[in-house]
Formats: sequence, C-alpha cells, structure tokens
Amino acid sequence: MNAKSNRIIAFLLCAVTLSCAVLFFVLPRESFSENENRALAAAPSLRLSALADGDFTADLQDYLTDHFPFRDLFICIRTKFLLLLGRTEINGVYLGRDGALIDRYDAPEHEDRFRTQVAALAEKTPVTLMLVPTAVTVYPENLPAYASCASQTETIERLYAALGNTESILLYSENRTGNGLSRDLLDSTSCRTVDVLSVLAAHRDEWPLYYRTDHHWTMAGAYCGYLAYCEAKGLTPVPLDAYDSRVVTDDFRGTLYARFGDYTMPGEEITVFELPGQELDVLYNDTGETSDSLYNFEYLEKRDKYSLFLNNLHSMVTITNESAGPEDALLVIKDSYANSMIPFLTAHYRTIYVVDPRYYREAPSEFAAAHPEISDVLVLYNLGTMDEDAGIGGIR
Repeated sequence: MNAKSNRIIAFLLCAVTLSCAVLFFVLPRESFSENENRALAAAPSLRLSALADGDFTADLQDYLTDHFPFRDLFICIRTKFLLLLGRTEINGVYLGRDGALIDRYDAPEHEDRFRTQVAALAEKTPVTLMLVPTAVTVYPENLPAYASCASQTETIERLYAALGNTESILLYSENRTGNGLSRDLLDSTSCRTVDVLSVLAAHRDEWPLYYRTDHHWTMAGAYCGYLAYCEAKGLTPVPLDAYDSRVVTDDFRGTLYARFGDYTMPGEEITVFELPGQELDVLYNDTGETSDSLYNFEYLEKRDKYSLFLNNLHSMVTITNESAGPEDALLVIKDSYANSMIPFLTAHYRTIYVVDPRYYREAPSEFAAAHPEISDVLVLYNLGTMDEDAGIGGIR
C-alpha cells in the first residue's frame, strides 16, 4: 500500500470520527430504546468520589455507548454480520431452525432459594406449584445444531420430587447446611405439583404456544397451563371454543427481539381470549385503579405490548367475578407468565388475589391466613427467568 492510499484511509477515518463526534452532540438524546425496551444511560455527574473509584469512567462509557449515533443501525448490522459468519446464538438467544428466537436455558444457580421459599409457604398453607417450561424444552428440534442448554425437565423433576415429597426434602436438607429449612417445617409441607409439560407437548403442533420474538407463552400456551391446573385440581375446564378470541395486534416484538438485535425481523400477532358473560371487577390494589377487563389495550400503542395482560406490573391485583358459581378464592403468587393464564381461571373462582412478590412487601402466607375464603394457593413461575427473579425471596 503506497503513501497516497495511507493518506486516503487516514483522511476517511478522521472524517468518520469527526462526523460521529459532531452527530453525537447535534442529534437529540433519547432516554429510552424502543428496540431494546430499556432505559438508556443518563449523562454521569462529575463528582470527586466517582472519579476516585472509577465509577465516573464506567458511567461515561455506558453513556457514550448508549447514545452513539445510529446505534440501532450498527447493532443490526453487527447481528447480520455475525449471522453471515454462521453464529446462531447472540446474547443468549438462539435463532431457531424455524426462524423463531429461543432463549438459552442455563442450569439454575439459586435452586435452593426457590425450594426453601416454597417449602416455607407450604408449611403454612396448602400450595399448588406450577413450573412452566419454555420453548427450548417444548420445541427442542428447532434449536440449531450444537446448541448448549441445560435440561429444564431435570430442574422440574428435582423441584417436584422434593417439594411434592416430604422424604425427598428431608434427604436434601440433611445434605445441605444453612438453607434455612428445619426438620419440623419439612415434615409439614403440603405441595401439589402440576405437570404442564405433558399438556404443552400434547398441543405443540396444534396451537402456537410461544411467541417467536418473546420469552413468554401465548394465550394458547397459557390455556395448556390452565388445562394442566384443572386436571391437578379436579376442575372441569371451559372449552377453548367457548371463548371469544381476537387478534389485537400483528406488530408485537418481544424481549428476545430486543436482545438478539436483528431489528429487521417482522412483528407477530397477539391473540386474546375472553369468556362471554363474565362480570369482572378488577382492582389494582397498589394504585387504586379499577377496570372491568383483564386487558389494558392502551399498551398496544407502546413497545411493551405484552403488558396489556393484567395491566403490566402490580404488587397486588384483586379480581372479582360475580358470575362465578363457587364463592372460593384463589391466591396466585407469580411471575409474568401468570398474567395471560389468569383470564382462564376466573371462571372457577369468585375472587382471585394476584401477588407479584417482586413488589409485594408483605408475606403471602399471612395474607392467606387473614382471608379464610382462600381455598387454593397457586405458585406459578416459568423456568426461563425463575433463577434470576428478584421476587423469589418474597414467596413465603
């Protein structure tokens, strides 16, 4: 390469660098990334303490990275380039053989914590435990070749064997120290387990059970969970064709889309189901808001469209169905997977209390004890996010 070529390359690099610097200061700042569905880093404040411990430098780097000109375009180009090189996993998300995105599953690191909390709750009140596998388990054939994932089936079997069987819990406790489980507690646990995987497997080719760009199950998948729950509890399920269904959007792009970074992927449909004739009164206890619907369709105008189910995140929701026959009540302790299954449960309970332990600051067991109308307590979590869920510590 001659000197002239070197000068041209140097000039182009300087021009690009200068242009990016000018654009960084000229272009308007965004506080939220719609594609990534997260808040962008704010400009760091210059403090002596932050300079001394290096926090300012780290915060500045995050700020510059988040507000780099045309950042979304470069993220998408990077993802496309990696795919051309043969990469099938980006940021823990696989590109499935059917074109859907699949969240990688790693062996849980905090299984003890979940086991301890559910056991403590089951000491005080009978519990029904539902652990929901994700698409990585229900559609394993869609994983790319050589995909490395732990077994969700083994995780479910370990937890069900322990929490559904007192002897197994005792054996586990005797080989552990410091897990907070006493022998008296373990001897008195009462936990019924729900086999969701078998029902999902039976309908996997009949209905779309998971979104293609998101880690959640669809309402059809949630209906499978409802069928499994009814089987475990001896309830007669309402047939799916008794519900009114409608597609409320065809432009949904979920959490896996945001992490994967291919922003050219098309949106997908969200279908909701409503049972005619129900008289619902929905109270969001933390805000005092009320509604006659389990869906907030205003979220369809936003990036986080899945939040239309049960109006996003609330510490507690009280759902009353005056048209339901029995006067029993259900307490649901859950993650976001439950939000799209609860519309099927309202046919069986006059009242459903929904608790999200990430935000609910009281003990659910104390709430159940104070409400004698509660006949069932359902703990519902998905395997994909259970291990990192900040609310696990509040289950008991």
